[in-house]
Amino acid sequence: MTDLSPSLATTLVACAHCGHLDQGTYCSSCGKELAPTEKHVLAEAWEHIVMDRVEDLREYAVTTWWIIARPLRFFRTAMTGPAQRAGHVFPEPVPEALPRSAVQSPVKYLVLSFIASLLASKATGTQVGELIPGLGEELNTEFSILLLMTYLGLYGLGFHWSTGRRISVEEAAVFNAYVAAAAIISTALMTLTPESMTWVLLAELALFIYVGMVVPYKVLPRLYPMSKRRVFVAQIGAFIGATVLLLIGAGIVMVIANTIKARVGG
Repeated sequence: MTDLSPSLATTLVACAHCGHLDQGTYCSSCGKELAPTEKHVLAEAWEHIVMDRVEDLREYAVTTWWIIARPLRFFRTAMTGPAQRAGHVFPEPVPEALPRSAVQSPVKYLVLSFIASLLASKATGTQVGELIPGLGEELNTEFSILLLMTYLGLYGLGFHWSTGRRISVEEAAVFNAYVAAAAIISTALMTLTPESMTWVLLAELALFIYVGMVVPYKVLPRLYPMSKRRVFVAQIGAFIGATVLLLIGAGIVMVIANTIKARVGG
């Protein structure tokens, strides 16, 4: 193999993307820029650190708007994937679907709503007790999110059986994740609103009732073969079942955590 001449070797640059040795402005192997300037590095950092967060907030706001303003059209779009996996076909007439960019994923939407409620509590000085004392704020927050996800999964399972399996577990969990997240937003707003602004508080309370107690009755009977009465019974059954199971599970986890803490401390 012929060695590279010193003059050529000094001009070769290893591509940061694929490792190919090349010269010039762009890599002949992958096409990426060989030596991005500081301006390009800053632009890339801006895109990934700032613009990605801005896009998340835009999706969050658009999703919230559609849940409130056009719930049937929103859930017809959001539930398409879970419904296809469950082999469910929406009855005619089916409302026109939204662009997928208008629907944030249920997990991200729920987590952002939960974080918004925590920030609202901190902004108003509301004390949020630790779920597991001594675990620390960050771990307690992560554990709380995990419990919330678990609860929604159990709720979806209970809703599935309470409706006579007219809706799959995934569909029920996704639907209730969006509803719960939107309801959390209204509670966060109520936390931030001064008590003197009575009409604003009443409007936020009305929003909470609308999202949590009206939207399910507007949407589910239109998309699934179930009556409003069936929806009501399923909500009660799923709530009781999921709450009992979650309390049992949380109690077991706390006993294990306290036992480990006592042994480590001892």
